[in-house]
Amino acid sequence: MTLTTPEPPADVEAAFPEFVGQARAPVRLHPRSGQPGPHDSSLGGPLLWPAGEPWPVCASPDHEEIGEPVPTMVAVLQIFARDVPELPFPEHTDVLQVLWCPGLHEDGSWPLPTARWRSAASVPGPLLDAPAVDPDAEEVNEEYVPEPCVLSPERVFDYPDGWELDEELRKRVTEWAGTKGWQYFFHLGAAPGTKVGGWADWIQDPWYPECDECGKPMTHMLTIASWECDGESWRRWVPIEEFPLDRRREDTPPAAFTHSKPAGLSLADAGSMYLMVCESCPDRPVKEVSQSS
Repeated sequence: MTLTTPEPPADVEAAFPEFVGQARAPVRLHPRSGQPGPHDSSLGGPLLWPAGEPWPVCASPDHEEIGEPVPTMVAVLQIFARDVPELPFPEHTDVLQVLWCPGLHEDGSWPLPTARWRSAASVPGPLLDAPAVDPDAEEVNEEYVPEPCVLSPERVFDYPDGWELDEELRKRVTEWAGTKGWQYFFHLGAAPGTKVGGWADWIQDPWYPECDECGKPMTHMLTIASWECDGESWRRWVPIEEFPLDRRREDTPPAAFTHSKPAGLSLADAGSMYLMVCESCPDRPVKEVSQSS
């Protein structure tokens, strides 16, 4: 499947020299409902997991404190280097796997993730059936159990999220975009949705945690979002193949907007989970930052 993001509707760099050199190159993953296998990059699909390796369970003490069974982790994202070589794979690895606990925790809001780097060649006998999670179980949040989706990686470019800008520049670029019928936050800044790299599409104030191993600031590695675009950003970010360019000015979102939530995820009121990585450490430790409206 080929999905193509429209070109930016206005040239930020031409209008504001402050943006020259600030463009980054995210990979939009475009998850869409499908039937991926364990050897495919996917969201919510089966993982290439060694048959002899225990499947992880949630290590949070929250389950004991609130008297709930400890749920198993669920497969969330698998990305092979052949599809997205932009990921900072540690030496001798070529697969990133993200799982999280779909259970209810003390704060009642967020799943708890874990990331695994591995080599596909080191998994000669993959696990055929991962432990099942009942999305209807009382201790499980069904909106944290993703439906299987195939990925269609697409290279684009984006600019700093509006909250990354200083107040004066943010005001100027916001006013300028408005004169052209667009909004910087929704149409010209950071690409929304589930993606690798690029600028983080922050919902609240930017936060880059420090690495526990070396103390250096971590960088944005990927975002897992509740949806690919919302009721305003669709005008720029819905792929051309799913909606014609000449109808982008309409006030009503297109039928293709239904593709914006193919995995059925809703992270704490339409939030996003940002996985940060330390590229200074050879084992590439990962931390999560989660935000919602």
